[in-house]
Amino acid sequence: MARSRSSDRQPGSPPAGIPKDAAPGDPPTSFVGPAPVPVAPPPTPPVVDTGRPSGEHPTETPPRTGPPAAPPARTRSSTAYVGVGVGLVVLVLVLVFIIQNLNDASVHYLGLHFTLPLGLIILAGAVAGGVIVLLVSLARVTQLRVRARRSGHGRHNVR
Repeated sequence: MARSRSSDRQPGSPPAGIPKDAAPGDPPTSFVGPAPVPVAPPPTPPVVDTGRPSGEHPTETPPRTGPPAAPPARTRSSTAYVGVGVGLVVLVLVLVFIIQNLNDASVHYLGLHFTLPLGLIILAGAVAGGVIVLLVSLARVTQLRVRARRSGHGRHNVR
């Protein structure tokens, strides 16, 4: 059987191996040339048991490979939360101190004479010291606000 060359073809006729009644895009029914090379299927990713039913998507995000993320910004509520926690720890320590020092102590102060448990006397002294520090800091903050307002750097003049 004689093979036809592409130069022997009639214009508009299909190439060798494709039937004349084949629609465009149909695969050829016969192939002249080297046998096709089998293509391996793409590799499948390994199956990891997440403990979830199949089809359920994980809620956690995959680990990042870039630079580490910045820590979340500090907010007023988070600062208050930490402050309350520290305050509760200090309160528990003070209560333990008072309970362990219930022995009566005699106090003589500016002509006053009284007897109280030692823990309460020390607690009263600490509270009085805290009030003094609060009053001094309040005076300083007021002084700084007045100075800022006079120099035009008050809260409402920020540009």
